[in-house]
This record gives sequence, C-alpha cells and structure tokens, in this order.
Amino acid sequence: MSPVAHVPQLLLFTLLLECGSRWSETISATWADLDPERCTLRLRASTTKNGKTRIVPVRPELVAELWALRDVHQCTRQRLVQATDRVFLSPEAADWPHETNNPRRLLDRILERAGIPRRTVEGVVDLHSLRHSAASRMARNGVPLIIAARVLGHASVEMTAKVYSHLTTEDLRQAVGETRTGRTRTA
Repeated sequence: MSPVAHVPQLLLFTLLLECGSRWSETISATWADLDPERCTLRLRASTTKNGKTRIVPVRPELVAELWALRDVHQCTRQRLVQATDRVFLSPEAADWPHETNNPRRLLDRILERAGIPRRTVEGVVDLHSLRHSAASRMARNGVPLIIAARVLGHASVEMTAKVYSHLTTEDLRQAVGETRTGRTRTA
C-alpha cells in the first residue's frame, strides 16, 4: 500500500447534509458505530447534544462508499483500521479536533468552487446550516415531523418545525398546486 496524499472529505459533507447530524457527533463516529448490514450510524450519547444515543439511517450507497474509505485510511495511516478509529479524518489523516476553523475554511472553498454564495438572504451558509438543509429536505420529501425530529435528535417536533424546516415559496406553491388539482385534498 502506497501512502495517499490526503483523505477526501466529500463523504463527510455528504453525511452531514443527508443525515442532519451535528459536526461534533459526526466526527466522533468510529468504525464500530457504522453498521454496514443495517445501513446505520450510531451517534453515541457521549457525543450528542442531548446525551442520548441515536441511530441514524444511511443510504446503502453511502455506506458502501464509507466502507471503501477504510482503504484510504489504511494507506494514509499505514496500518490496519481499528474499530475504535474514527470514520472521518481530516485531509491530513488526523482525527478532526472538536475546536477548529479548518472545516469552515474547507466548506468555504467548496462553496466558492460550486459558485454558491456564503451569505444569502436566508443567512450564512456554514456547517450547521447543512443540518438545517437536511431537515428542510426531509420536509420537502414529506417525512413526518416526528421522524425528522428523531433523526435530528430533537426532543420535540416543535423544535424541528420552528427552527430547522426552511421551506421556500416554491415549496408552498407546490402544496397549493397539488390541492388545486385535487391530488391531495378530499372533502
């Protein structure tokens, strides 16, 4: 195995966006927390904001990509991956520290390359806004609030509804259009 120059970060940002997990609980996840058979990631009580363990579903394709990331870790660290090793490493193959500006800088570069402004009418695009985006995507896809709240680790659906579901005028227009055509409403 020859050393790899850096550890790719796409899967880290993909998981943040799809699962709505917090930065600190995500970077704390170990290989023992990832269940490839059930396609889930365990976020341990010691790392979650509410102090409760939660299991989040992960798309099978993403699990397969994460599992393939183990080979990169073995190359960069030049040793076999252990169950207690973290799933997500910094580009330099180190454990991400909990307090650092490097992920923000990395996200800023990603946004710049994609042509996405860091500041929008809705606010600043930052690591935590990926969590908001995950909740909004769940709402757009018709995920019931109680389920979205469980995925996000909220104690109440009110928190999920009030703070995290940012729906646009187009989302509302679609809802009105569906009721007008009679596809979702019955008298």
